[in-house]
Amino acid sequence: MAAGQSACPTGRSVRIFEKSEGHVRPSLAIGITPPSLEILRTLGLDVELIQQGVFIDRVMVHGQTGLLGVCDFSKLEGAYRFVLSIPQHVVMKVLHQNLLKYPGASISYGTEVKALTQDASQVTVTVSGAQDDVVTCRHMVACDGSRGRIREMLHIRSHGGSYGCHFIMADIPDTRAWTGRRTCFSPQMARWSRFLSLET
Repeated sequence: MAAGQSACPTGRSVRIFEKSEGHVRPSLAIGITPPSLEILRTLGLDVELIQQGVFIDRVMVHGQTGLLGVCDFSKLEGAYRFVLSIPQHVVMKVLHQNLLKYPGASISYGTEVKALTQDASQVTVTVSGAQDDVVTCRHMVACDGSRGRIREMLHIRSHGGSYGCHFIMADIPDTRAWTGRRTCFSPQMARWSRFLSLET
């Protein structure tokens, strides 16, 4: 959604197809990284999101034998020396509301690209949703992730791989009176054995 909005100020018409049924969805990442915050600043959205999130400027990773490592974001260059932890549904809501400011932009939820062809002048996209639709455009940006089908349709090879480990993500309200620190636990072998200490 952010990629589409980047073209809106130039006066281009933008249409976004979103597979999910709406902008309320569970988080798929721990937060927004500094390069992404730079992009959001060009849209005028960085301050609004920062006000609703939590700064993570230092991460300590612990295991069964003790401290495994420390990642200090406060030493980064640039305006944003932290990762912004914020529920993804909040980010999507802010992006959706901002999209409505542009008369040439629209988003269709519950739609999926089924086929596409391209030539030297345009791209033709077949989209399924409440009813099939065929759209032509000069440019198309695919943001469907590593498991998306657009790459397959274009016969582009994927060089990705697996980390060999798994993570659990959840958005849980923090009602404890902690200050300056957040700790996230992850279960391993049915016991709490590893945790990340997120200092804010």
